[in-house]
Amino acid sequence: MAAQLKPLKGAENLKSRWQWSRDLGGPDMPIRLEGEIGDVMVRGTIPDSIDGTFYRVAGDHVAPVPEKHSPLEGHGAVTAFRIHKGHEEHVCGYCGPSHGEPPLRAGRYRANLQHQRHPLGWEAARPQRDRPGLDHGRDTLETTGVNPYGNQVFQSSTFSAHPNIDQNVDELVTWGFGSKFEELVSYSVTRQGEVKNLHRIMRSISGTIHDVAFTENWLVLCQWPTIPSRKAGTSRLIWDTSLPTVFIVSPRRPDKPLAGSGWKPYEHRIYTHNSNTEIVHTGGAWEENGKIIFEGTWPNQPKSSWFNWWDQKEQAPDQKAGFIRDSRPENTVVEYVRFEIDATKPDWTELADPAVLRHDYVFMNIVHADPDTPHDPTYVYRSLNATAMLNKCTGEMKVYSPGPHCRCQEPVFIPRSDNAPEGDGHIIFAVDRLDINLTNIVILGTKDSEHPVAVIELPMRMRAQVHGNWVDAKELSGKPLVPTPPLNHMAWRERL
Repeated sequence: MAAQLKPLKGAENLKSRWQWSRDLGGPDMPIRLEGEIGDVMVRGTIPDSIDGTFYRVAGDHVAPVPEKHSPLEGHGAVTAFRIHKGHEEHVCGYCGPSHGEPPLRAGRYRANLQHQRHPLGWEAARPQRDRPGLDHGRDTLETTGVNPYGNQVFQSSTFSAHPNIDQNVDELVTWGFGSKFEELVSYSVTRQGEVKNLHRIMRSISGTIHDVAFTENWLVLCQWPTIPSRKAGTSRLIWDTSLPTVFIVSPRRPDKPLAGSGWKPYEHRIYTHNSNTEIVHTGGAWEENGKIIFEGTWPNQPKSSWFNWWDQKEQAPDQKAGFIRDSRPENTVVEYVRFEIDATKPDWTELADPAVLRHDYVFMNIVHADPDTPHDPTYVYRSLNATAMLNKCTGEMKVYSPGPHCRCQEPVFIPRSDNAPEGDGHIIFAVDRLDINLTNIVILGTKDSEHPVAVIELPMRMRAQVHGNWVDAKELSGKPLVPTPPLNHMAWRERL
């Protein structure tokens, strides 16, 4: 966790309405910075095969936040690191309608959620799970508007946390909440901004939906066991231990369900699993022998949220014994699993346990410590201090530890080429150097993941990120993030 900054001498007793706000790295100072840096200092050599932009998002609130505030909620920053021919340029844009000025002028503030963005042909909707999305320039990172799809989706007042791209039909698959928490609105968007396949779903069991899986014919909304809080002094969402894990299935084209499937137009069905956890993020999904098959990350610790800032509704006395497990952080296991849903089965069918998958390589942040030194398991929320590459076939794990007083952020994989084998490429991630209050961007090669290929040395610190992604240069405009300033106005040129 970042060290608490001491006030100047004589200012120790001066009060401030600003306090440290929580992010995914623990309590941290707000930054609220935007700007650009051309040709950032690089230590080492960035390979030419790395050509694109590393986007990352972070919570960074425009106004002081209330107690029990989730770090996933609120205004924040989108940062972009564009790399081309070994050079890197950086832009940091602050997110929010008019940078949050209207709510500040009105004397009120309602947090809005921001998450990963997809800055491709859709120019560019920044997700907000409890408000409409924001129009966001993918090169300038400037917030240019609110509610990018306007009256085409007036039924939904929010935008999803993780919109997904269907490369087969070149559409963005997304969803949001309606006027009530129980209502979902799913739809797809073309590159031209046309909304299609809109489906309003009134759920009989509500909860947060963070990610989805989709196939050619089906959409699976992966629901978390959370409920809104109506009590003062509690978190806005509460983890309800009495709820099962829920998957809501809907046809991709709700007006024309798959022929012969037995589904009616605009029908949805709920499938459950006898656990109290969630698919956090989805991986692949497809159809096989009439079944929907999808994969994702699965925290195997029912009976509590692994987000420690959420309050918890205690287990009901008649709860099934199958839910009762030891959910302490040191006993938490996150697996990559595969679920099967038979869409011919009726509403409220209970699913079989998922299959735990083996994959060649896993890239992850870890807590790296001396095995002889006791370590507080709650550090998983704030002090992941190393990045590891695990070969699941051999069990070999290679660790890069940047040293003491460092905090590693979520790694992103960059393939070495379009036809590179699995796991062959580079890993890029941010490292917060907490002792000197600066952030570096580290690039590791997967052939030697214990030593950096290059380190981008920023002259500032950034907030801990929620998510990041890599966008290849082929998908972008080819423009620099930081244009070269014109020099013909400078007096010294006139004298030459």
